[in-house]
Amino acid sequence: MVKNSIRKLLIYYLLLIPISIFAQVQPEHQKKMFTNEQGRVYINKALPLYFKLSTSPNPNSEKHLLESQSSPQFTNPMYFDKEGLNYIYTPWAVDTTTRKVITPKQYVKFEIYVDSKPPVTKIKNNLTAYDKGDTLFFGPDLKITFKSEDKTSGVEKTYYSINNEDFKEYSSELSFEQEKSYEIKYYSVDKVGNVEKVRSIKFTIDSSKPLTNLKIHGAYYENIISGGASIALKSQDAFSGVSTTYYLLDNNELQVYHKPISASTLREGKHTLSYYTEDEVQNKENENTYVFFVDKTPPIIIDEIIGNSFVANGKQYTSGRTKLQLSAIDNRAGVKSIYYSMNNEDFQLYTEPFYLPNEKGNLQIKFYAVDKVENKTNSNSNNNNNNQFFQSYTDLNGPVLKYEYKGESFFFNDTMFISPTSQIFLEASDAESGVQKITYSIDQQLETDFSPDNGISVNGDGIHSMNFFGYDNVNNTSEKSFSFKVDGTGPEIISQFSLNPISQKIIEGISYPVYPKHAILYLSALDNMVGVKSIFYSINNSSEKLYTFYIHNLSSGVYNIKVRAIDYLKNETITEIRFFIQNS
Repeated sequence: MVKNSIRKLLIYYLLLIPISIFAQVQPEHQKKMFTNEQGRVYINKALPLYFKLSTSPNPNSEKHLLESQSSPQFTNPMYFDKEGLNYIYTPWAVDTTTRKVITPKQYVKFEIYVDSKPPVTKIKNNLTAYDKGDTLFFGPDLKITFKSEDKTSGVEKTYYSINNEDFKEYSSELSFEQEKSYEIKYYSVDKVGNVEKVRSIKFTIDSSKPLTNLKIHGAYYENIISGGASIALKSQDAFSGVSTTYYLLDNNELQVYHKPISASTLREGKHTLSYYTEDEVQNKENENTYVFFVDKTPPIIIDEIIGNSFVANGKQYTSGRTKLQLSAIDNRAGVKSIYYSMNNEDFQLYTEPFYLPNEKGNLQIKFYAVDKVENKTNSNSNNNNNNQFFQSYTDLNGPVLKYEYKGESFFFNDTMFISPTSQIFLEASDAESGVQKITYSIDQQLETDFSPDNGISVNGDGIHSMNFFGYDNVNNTSEKSFSFKVDGTGPEIISQFSLNPISQKIIEGISYPVYPKHAILYLSALDNMVGVKSIFYSINNSSEKLYTFYIHNLSSGVYNIKVRAIDYLKNETITEIRFFIQNS
């Protein structure tokens, strides 16, 4: 028993040693008197008082300590018992000139303000805190200020300590940005040395963004999910904790996430999900994007007879060597497996063509396919009697597609150039079920049905792309893409004389540049796409000529030369050149 007591006492002292060695240093504050600018005297209530008399205001004059004959036990020192304003007074007031008592009589009072109560310090901050259990969390860029009040002598200074550092005098706003935990201790001292009890606040700065994990519940394959699956968003935050998760589906309104998003409520096809999370102190995660495809369509399953078979009167007969081949297609997630059952036996996995039973009687075969997101075809059954089979014919291939240009076209530098008046014709052929329709899309716009009676014209200079699709009568599709460049702009005509005009001449109100007889006119043209094919010109409404050489040896007079430039798509530009030729 004694040994246990000694051991406990030793542990107690060992625990005390670190506290005394690493105790935080707090400044010492002396209790004192204080006189403000208005001459008011404030004294700490705990201080002793001694009254001395002097016949001179000189601080170095002789002073006499007052002794009380009537109550010596309460003086030297003397203490005030009343907080706030106290008086030292004597009757009666004497006029300082006549040395006579003033009437009516009145006391002479000396005011002394007694202060024993410390200041009260409040802490203020610029951010809203999140209280998580016994911990306060703030976002980054926290600003803290202290405001202290003292009802009597007034606040002298405020002190603070961060994470057990020595106390410092507070002078301006404190900033906290680094992500970690803090403890701030603080207090104030009034002007007579009353010290406020040290207060403290603990908090953590959280500048980390939350993290949201996306999880698929149900069947999925890569970024394809089944119609029975759901998308869950699970968020986490290392410090203050998750506040709200938001999501945006296919550019609809922003929503608050509460529960998994069910694919059953979404249309089949491509979707885009954007999502992010905010924590309790408004740190916002960077937006995440998940592009996925909802696949609600089960595989298509095809049965095919392999081996000997014979059809008579609408009935198909098979021998014992006849096999049934099953295959399935799925244009999204892909086929996972095929199962079949004969004569209501248990379903088994299909791996290769199998022999049909060589026996009389009705034969019933059921089969279904499952894709990689668990979409399942409805079971099909063939009710057979006397070895009769229902044979289906399946068309799996889309139409064969072709296209051609009619009108102006020019192939140059691996690019097909056409004019806005050119037409594009689309063709499709299907040897099996036949062509149902052709659709096309220009520059990723909406699909449009193609009419064989009308070609497609495209306006707008520049490169264009076309995707077109052929649909057969069982909705198999084929796709073909090509690109071309539309040029509807004629060449730029350039004219240049061999010298500058020598003057200007006004004829019938029109100003003409004047050139000497030996001036030479050069014509050229520039086309940014297919190039210039030819240039024609006509002088003063004469017959048009092909420009092959410069124009010169013009006689004196007024000239109006009409110039026409044509590119390789027959786009043309016309301009007129007016000038005057002078003999001398």
